Amino acid sequence: MMMIVSIPVIPSVMSAPTSFTSPVIITPAQALESAAEYHRKLMSSGSSSSSGNMKKDRYVDATWYLNSNRDADEDYKMRRIAGSIRFDIDKIRDTSNDHVSSLPHMLPSYHAVNQWLRDNKVDISKERLVVYTHPGSCAGPRVWWMFTLYGLDAVYLQGGLIAWEAADGDVEWGWNDNDDSAADAAAAADDDAGVGSSASLIDEASANDAVKEYVATLQYINDTNNDDDIIIDARPADRFNGVAAEPRPGLRRGHIPGSINMPFTSVLQPDDSTSFNMDMILNDNNNTKVSSLLREDKKLKIFTCGSGVSAAVVLLADRIANNTRSLKGTKLYDGSWSEWGNPSSNTPVESTTDNQ
Repeated sequence: MMMIVSIPVIPSVMSAPTSFTSPVIITPAQALESAAEYHRKLMSSGSSSSSGNMKKDRYVDATWYLNSNRDADEDYKMRRIAGSIRFDIDKIRDTSNDHVSSLPHMLPSYHAVNQWLRDNKVDISKERLVVYTHPGSCAGPRVWWMFTLYGLDAVYLQGGLIAWEAADGDVEWGWNDNDDSAADAAAAADDDAGVGSSASLIDEASANDAVKEYVATLQYINDTNNDDDIIIDARPADRFNGVAAEPRPGLRRGHIPGSINMPFTSVLQPDDSTSFNMDMILNDNNNTKVSSLLREDKKLKIFTCGSGVSAAVVLLADRIANNTRSLKGTKLYDGSWSEWGNPSSNTPVESTTDNQ
């Protein structure tokens, strides 16, 4: 009989640190200071090519909602960080065969991401991607993970759009359908001859190597020795335990045998899907199961959830805790429970009823 481990949501008892430096997450205040510093260097040098190693920030709205009447594209058109561009995980995804097409927002190929970079005139040699979402969305870390996996310079904006507005960051309202896109308008002034060239895009060999190293498949999970790897499931405890039904029809209840439950909300601020609980994540003396597991560095950590979105929330918290932007020592199970929990997968499943 296998013990089912579920880590409860731990509310923050202290305010989040007012100042921290991380290679993977920034506050709006830090982002605004970075923009000011970039423009100071730009003004003093007279050209973007003379601004040293500093990159210009491009903001990416990665909003996506699960089981919501809200439309992420409409929210973006209604209100967004000024000059930001849109990345929709439901539209830019792998559809290379019938199996992956049947699964939600699977990791897109590097070809698809390169096309998105071209369409939005992103120069990855000169620009850093700052990923944010509207309130109620937890998809930002998923897009951050995808960008990082493909070798792009990316960070996550703590607190998303609401925190940006509170910090007096510039916001655009409304949408002109006669424009090609807000992204084209924002990028026009910075359009360089090198943008879209092979030197400014994701490299095929590096992309393929990264997918092999950092993306877990059903077969890999099936072959996993739980003594060597830790499988961390980011779904809510009632779904992990098989007590509640899955939001996607037809899926079985329960979890991957031997996996540990760490609900993605356990690393976030209470009632805020866009803000990480930095006190809990950064405090080495915080003796909690969540904090201890995030700092485990002896075993490979495999992150899973319902469809690969909230798993990236916990994975990003893990990178924050370990103060690194490298994905080494981690994998994300892209198919997650949408694949494993499908009866046609014929995979083993555990639930609380197994122990009763």
